[in-house]
Amino acid sequence: MKRKPRVWAVTPDAMKALGRGAKQLARKSASTLAELNVERSIGHLRKLFELERSCKLKQGDVVVKLIDHHHLRPIDIGRQIRQRPNELSQMYHTCRMFPPRLRRRNVPYTSYFLATWMVRKFKHLRLDPAQVLREILDLERPHSTCSV
Repeated sequence: MKRKPRVWAVTPDAMKALGRGAKQLARKSASTLAELNVERSIGHLRKLFELERSCKLKQGDVVVKLIDHHHLRPIDIGRQIRQRPNELSQMYHTCRMFPPRLRRRNVPYTSYFLATWMVRKFKHLRLDPAQVLREILDLERPHSTCSV
């Protein structure tokens, strides 16, 4: 018996492509998500994630200041605040490539980080950071269905 290909339904319209069992689970989840206390919790979680994303960029801005203006190394900072130097270095490079004046409020840190990583990884291609970010954001946009 051949199985139906897996489908990721990100919109209610895409649920039509799901199998019977998956549709039943999706309907149950949808009704649970519609409950008032669940909606409040989801809203609270969304705000916390937004706060986390903005804090990550602000942390990176402070790391840039400590490295560029005070000439500290990521390892020195890491020892003081008990954080891994490689993460501080990643934040540094991300926030240097995308300073506050170039950032958009609704773009998460991970998108900036991925764009920075790609530009640095493929230096020989001389990629434009802004163009790489645009392409990443285009890929992240939800589509109606996505086969897995």
